[in-house]
Amino acid sequence: MPEQEQVKDPNQLNRIDLQCIFEFLSHNQDLPSNLDADWINENFGLYGGKLCLLKKNSQRLIGDPPKPPGVAILLEILEYDDMVDAIRLIHINQGHSSIGNTIREASQIYWHPELTLASYEVIRTCPSCQLMKPPDPSLGNLQPIQPAPPLTRWGIDHTQVGPKIILNAIEYATNWLESRLVPSADFSNTVPLLIYIINVFGTPKQIISDNAGCFAGIEAQNFQAKYKLNFTHTTPVRPRSNGKVEQANGVLKSILARTILENRLQPLHSLLAHAVAIYNRRISPSGYSPFFLLFGTKPPEEELIYPIYVREPTPQEEIKWATELAKSHAAPISRSYVNSMRASRAKVREYLQEKKALMRTYVPGDWVLRVRQRRHKFEPFYDGPWAISACHPSNTYSLISPGGYKLINRYNGTNLFPAYSRDGHPVRSLWYGSQRMLDQDRKRIKSAVGI
Repeated sequence: MPEQEQVKDPNQLNRIDLQCIFEFLSHNQDLPSNLDADWINENFGLYGGKLCLLKKNSQRLIGDPPKPPGVAILLEILEYDDMVDAIRLIHINQGHSSIGNTIREASQIYWHPELTLASYEVIRTCPSCQLMKPPDPSLGNLQPIQPAPPLTRWGIDHTQVGPKIILNAIEYATNWLESRLVPSADFSNTVPLLIYIINVFGTPKQIISDNAGCFAGIEAQNFQAKYKLNFTHTTPVRPRSNGKVEQANGVLKSILARTILENRLQPLHSLLAHAVAIYNRRISPSGYSPFFLLFGTKPPEEELIYPIYVREPTPQEEIKWATELAKSHAAPISRSYVNSMRASRAKVREYLQEKKALMRTYVPGDWVLRVRQRRHKFEPFYDGPWAISACHPSNTYSLISPGGYKLINRYNGTNLFPAYSRDGHPVRSLWYGSQRMLDQDRKRIKSAVGI
């Protein structure tokens, strides 16, 4: 057999080599062929029954304090598990320092060829550092989609302006917005707007909403069966792409706020109608207003030529004018439809080229942390821990708390992060979203164990 290459750098050693060196120095055991006895005696030694690395002093630089010549630094070598525990203590004593500071402080006392790996393991499993670590903003790749034909898909959602609740519905192809003031966010107050959309624009093929109870309850299901609608609830597959109606909510609220400041004495429902009219007539980022995309013409005040009224048109004149109007507006609408398809294809290609997307996969029983919204910068980025109770398509999961509390919504794997707990008691180890939920879980756990 060919001889193994001699090891000349301590960082090239592994755990078996360290065990062989310890037995050679303590009991004069034989060494493997890749280790040289003179090199070991020069770089390692036993001090107090512990294996240590002899690290020579580096060359003294200007400004360094004087050191005696030939003095070596003794760095204690521990087993990997003991090294992890020692570095964890250093990390905590340093105020949960960063990975760089933790490695720097540990390398002044200990040495191990896997010291850097052990330091990363400490940071990865630290309960406090898990909660305060910023979440990964990368998302999964998009699947190519085609824009929906006009008036076939609507998005619906509730929003608030002070104590008032506003129900908004937006058409996906033209961005046409309908808005109503409602006394409460239940389905009985949603029905009038849906009936209005059906009577004015026709029965849509699909209505997009969130997972709120008013859109997913029994009343909504009965309404869906009666009018043969398809209610689709936004999934957390790609949370940032499920915000068409949410974006409309933000734009409408900003327009409404400006309108209220200019007309404080008018009732809110009148100001809301005025704000919706401004929203539908404004030029969107696509270059067209929702009014033009829906009706194929400009609002009346934007037309430059307006003939004087003389008489009522004859049926033949109405047919001729309608034919000419269809010819003049069919081309711009078709161009807009093609441009939207091109834009969606270009956007998909951008996402497909991203190589930083991280799709995390879990199995039932795994402990995870959930990304949360912070009220101030001193709160953690996550809450939890939660256990994976079930796996669903499109990388979505159902969560359950340690005390058995099941969350209603499903969550994407990109918004979850693995949770690690050393003491085996996740309720005490990590941070809960609210004190009420923590108290409920503690009561469940106490009753389960008979305390």
